[in-house]
Amino acid sequence: MGDRTYNVIVALPQDSFNQVLYAYSDDNGTRFRGYIGYPIIAVLMLAGLLPRNPRLEEGLKGIKWKELNERFKKYNITKQYVLKAASRVLPEHEVTGYMRRVLDSLKRMTIYYDPKLARTS
Repeated sequence: MGDRTYNVIVALPQDSFNQVLYAYSDDNGTRFRGYIGYPIIAVLMLAGLLPRNPRLEEGLKGIKWKELNERFKKYNITKQYVLKAASRVLPEHEVTGYMRRVLDSLKRMTIYYDPKLARTS
């Protein structure tokens, strides 16, 4: 929605060849639910550690994620809505293929949540 900002830090050890990362974000999903939230994923994309798709990024601009999540209350319904919106710029199979590539890349990474990183910003 554009009304929130997050403090996100991702540290890649210099001697790491197997994609071990340490990350911090102050978004609720990361801090309280224990998963890597979208702010960390976005930073990994910006850093070139996860694939990006500029056409899809452009097509998803302006989607009011918070409103969708509050209205539908189920991830799969929100996902179907967004897939339909994304199909304006890319065929659905390309969108789902891109999603798979991102998820596969994340599976190959080891990411540790490190709240001590917050003190470095």
